[in-house]
Amino acid sequence: MLIDSVTYSSTGDWPELPNGNGNTLELINPNLDNSLASSWHASSGIGTPGVQNSGGATPNDDSYVEAVKVTLSNYPNPFNPQTTIAFSTEKAGHVKLNVYNIKGQLVKTLINANIGAGQHTVIWNGDNNQGKAVSSGIYFTLLNVNNKSKTRKMVLSK
Repeated sequence: MLIDSVTYSSTGDWPELPNGNGNTLELINPNLDNSLASSWHASSGIGTPGVQNSGGATPNDDSYVEAVKVTLSNYPNPFNPQTTIAFSTEKAGHVKLNVYNIKGQLVKTLINANIGAGQHTVIWNGDNNQGKAVSSGIYFTLLNVNNKSKTRKMVLSK
């Protein structure tokens, strides 16, 4: 009987360690979307078929579904020529911090990396991924940490 399956990719945000030569993947929490790379981590051994995963609690534990608190803000807002984006998280994990325009188009990727728990800041100077200045207008920051997302509106006024 098949209980779970996943299509793994060697590109993108998937854990690098499970490469066919040792460790396998383990679902962090069965309540997460198993199609997302961030829902998986490398096992501590060669796998755990038929037993509890090595990295977490069981569904019967009170601590199993954890509330990960994430905050996001920027200052000044409106801004010109730059704004400081501040965020915090209670748990370490993979962080994506992107800036989008009013049309929902990606303007700038500020962070796409594993980050430790705590408070962090990054400065956005109103440029896009090609290094060119963007025009005045409304922009949105989208922070994604361990499947928790926050969005904030920013106004660039030149």
